[in-house]
Amino acid sequence: MPGAGAVISPALAPGEALKASASPGAATASKWALYWEWQSDAFKKYQAGEISAVDLYAQANEKAQELGIPTPVDLGHLAVLTSEMVELKKGLAPPVEAGEIQKPPDFDYVGVVPIDSPFWKFYENKQEELWEGKITYEQFQESIKEEAAKLGYASAGVAQEGQELSAEAGLSGVDGEEKGALGLAEAAPALPLPPPPAWLFEVSPIGDRFWEEVAEAGALGRPFMVAGPDIEDQTLTATLFRDPGGDPGKSRLVLFGKVREEAEAKLLDALDFEGGHVVKVKRRVEKAMPLPLDEQEGLYAQLLKVAKSVNHHTGEGKDNVIPAHTLKGMAELKAKLEKLQGSAQDEKTRAMLAHYMSQLKAVEAAAAAKEKAPFVTQFTAPQVVEVEEEVVVPAGKGEGLPARKRTGSRVKASEAGGAAVWDGTREENSFYGVEYHIDLGDGYQAVYHPNDESVPFSLRGTLEVIAPPGVRDGRGALEKLKLLHLHAEPPASAEEAEVMYLERNVWAQGYENDPEYRAIGDTLKTLEMKQEARLVAALEEAASRGLGEEERLALAKQAVLENQRALLAEKTRLLKRFFEKKLGLAPGGLDSLPTYRPVPEAARRRKGFHFWNRFDLSPEAVREKTKGYCIVHELKSADSKKKKVDILCRIIESGGVLASTELRKRMGVKHTGVSSYEDMRSGGASYAFCFFRKNKEQRQFDIVWDPETLLTRSDWFATRGDDFGAVNPEDPHYKPSGRTRRVEDLPDYEAATSMGSWRAQVMFKNGISFEEHPPRAIFVNSEEDRQKVLASFHKVGMTKLGGRPVEEIVKVR
Repeated sequence: MPGAGAVISPALAPGEALKASASPGAATASKWALYWEWQSDAFKKYQAGEISAVDLYAQANEKAQELGIPTPVDLGHLAVLTSEMVELKKGLAPPVEAGEIQKPPDFDYVGVVPIDSPFWKFYENKQEELWEGKITYEQFQESIKEEAAKLGYASAGVAQEGQELSAEAGLSGVDGEEKGALGLAEAAPALPLPPPPAWLFEVSPIGDRFWEEVAEAGALGRPFMVAGPDIEDQTLTATLFRDPGGDPGKSRLVLFGKVREEAEAKLLDALDFEGGHVVKVKRRVEKAMPLPLDEQEGLYAQLLKVAKSVNHHTGEGKDNVIPAHTLKGMAELKAKLEKLQGSAQDEKTRAMLAHYMSQLKAVEAAAAAKEKAPFVTQFTAPQVVEVEEEVVVPAGKGEGLPARKRTGSRVKASEAGGAAVWDGTREENSFYGVEYHIDLGDGYQAVYHPNDESVPFSLRGTLEVIAPPGVRDGRGALEKLKLLHLHAEPPASAEEAEVMYLERNVWAQGYENDPEYRAIGDTLKTLEMKQEARLVAALEEAASRGLGEEERLALAKQAVLENQRALLAEKTRLLKRFFEKKLGLAPGGLDSLPTYRPVPEAARRRKGFHFWNRFDLSPEAVREKTKGYCIVHELKSADSKKKKVDILCRIIESGGVLASTELRKRMGVKHTGVSSYEDMRSGGASYAFCFFRKNKEQRQFDIVWDPETLLTRSDWFATRGDDFGAVNPEDPHYKPSGRTRRVEDLPDYEAATSMGSWRAQVMFKNGISFEEHPPRAIFVNSEEDRQKVLASFHKVGMTKLGGRPVEEIVKVR
């Protein structure tokens, strides 16, 4: 199917000479952004019957002319989905056949040539040649007509009369002016960027409507993609926090994101810490830490493991039978503690052993009484250690953004009925390490949690840009983001989005250390160096010709932009060919895979978080590899008084997302998991914890999914045992072995019963949305609980999940 942004410029009325409303170069990404924002609203009016297909077509051409985009638009400009284009074609057919309006360029092919036909790739390529002035419009029409006939669609390419290309079309774009800066006597100008696909402005919007959607997204916030490599997943999330008193003038807009570690130096370079800059020095300090003996013997790890096992097998809806391996683990730990107590020489070690023995006895008592075990904590004591710290060095000029270092904190928000509420105060906690508070000016501020050992791993690199109270439009915040030297603003380009999608799949498919993949990086570095060398030489030549500094700067910016485009195009080409070889596809075959979808899946919901699919796995392939199994989650809380049904209702009413610890913290959800603090240290707090189990065990858990519903995501990994979801290589729970991203490994992980009840953990980044990933079943303990859960679903308008009524999904065990 032709790209929705394809530009063709024949006349609007039959027989009228072609006249582009502007040169192709004028159709910039921002103009297309504004067009697609308008199109979204206009198409809704068409769907509602407020305007006809002919009205929509006429208005679209008027809007395109107003924005300086060549006309007429094709069906791909009027709609996005093939079914929508076919419907529009029916509405336009009578006036087209009567000769009253110009036939859209793709009119004869939409609904005739299948969407997955290679014809559409040919169509787009020829369209680009037309746009670049390499062929005339007549040649374009003849080429696509011949291609359609060659592929067996003889009825498609019917001659379109009255569409001769006039000399005024301006499609060739040849400019004879001298371009001295690049050393070319009569160089053609830079080729215009092709118009972005429609989906890009769903995930990377810039218009007014987006900021209205932020308010509608509630506590989950509205994610959007940004340009540049500095933000993880190229994604920021905008959340509008309501004032506790209901005053709109005191609402607070916050942009959340995570700065890539390699981009942190740029951010720090923008800061002026109380008139200076920061350097890192090492010194010896006293710090509360676990004792080395604890780490060596694994005392706390073993205590936590048995406590979690007791909690897993006791309580509401459980059989209250403590497994033998748990009882054995408690006995072994007790014997180890008693042995160490007999040889302990120093006061700190004796205190640690007494601390763990006391907690172990409490766990044993809970197991004997068939009750939940109390929360267990790790023993820490002051110790002298060598740390790396940042020291302020006066700059003398007071350059940079005013910033100060302080104890780490989070937005102290609360969640109510899906809405986020915040009065501007923060939850300060030494556990969060340190943070930088940055004054961005005009009432804007930022809070950054650095990549510092004191900061829990899941919090490192996180950035908040906070607008002044009452500001609901985040474009000012995005402008302030530039002051931090970060390249992170919408719209992202389609090329950037596709490269990121390919990189996500490199990780998901386990190729990050593949020699061929690493060679791509070397190739691109070489290309970049050559580009830089050519640019320097060209600028030196421009200076010798007498061009001023301002002119050279403008030409340098143009050259850098062209170089970036060339690198993106080359990286896309190389990565696609890399995957085509791995998957046994012919060159160009990746694009034709039904599973190849660069668009983030969460774009449909416009809230929460973006995620991408794996194109090497189809739902059918996952289903075949996981017959007889399911993905499950058990609702747990550090508060033993909380009932599962209440936790479930809270999940539903706060947005219907099984959220990670980090996402819950951002939303203001007051719920602490069994090991939330440990998970923050390990990095597992950025993930939702699930298990891979046999179908016969599904009723022992609370939420159950078919594996094919979740395992086509590109952001999951699994561990054989309980690694606390560790992604921090420095965390003691992190184990390089016994983890996988291969679906076929999961049955073996589930069979490793020696790992206990926490075996075969499957981790999903950010969380799992019930709407995006409908559960197979949700199990509760009574009909009363079932009615309570159904009431929560209906309260938020979720009457169906995956096309099934929620009444079919919520079941009594």
